[in-house]
Amino acid sequence: MSIKAVLFDLGKVLIHFDFEPAFRRLAKHCKKTPKDIRAFFASSELEVLYDGGKITSYDFYRKVRLGLGFSLSYKQFQRLWNSIFTPVPGMAGLVHRIGRRKRLVLVSNTNEMHFSFVKKRYPVLKKFHSHVLSYEEKVRKPDERIYRKALKACGA
Repeated sequence: MSIKAVLFDLGKVLIHFDFEPAFRRLAKHCKKTPKDIRAFFASSELEVLYDGGKITSYDFYRKVRLGLGFSLSYKQFQRLWNSIFTPVPGMAGLVHRIGRRKRLVLVSNTNEMHFSFVKKRYPVLKKFHSHVLSYEEKVRKPDERIYRKALKACGA
């Protein structure tokens, strides 16, 4: 039996992310500290709902704005919220090499705002034959349903 497809995760595999700089920048626009903002997200289900496709990008923004009390526009918030990503060195080359011989499937817990941003910014994502994304599938890892979708996308 030979390997026909390779699954990759997005966050901290292909692209690193760190919310702390976003928390620091967001703190400048509201009466909260970065620690308060981190606690707000840790204690709410907003990210789970958003990554799970249960609320829209604008609903996420509205609920965060209400919860933290800032006056940033939606576009300003998008820029700030998407400023968390950096490439993982060497991964684009690895994906390119593997993609010449195997089917590539991306499976990730992510949301529409982040994925739209990284898809434009990181061309490595164009190498994937299929994207299985939590916000589109309405199910997050580690739920087995997302892995079943990923296996189906593998065509193997």
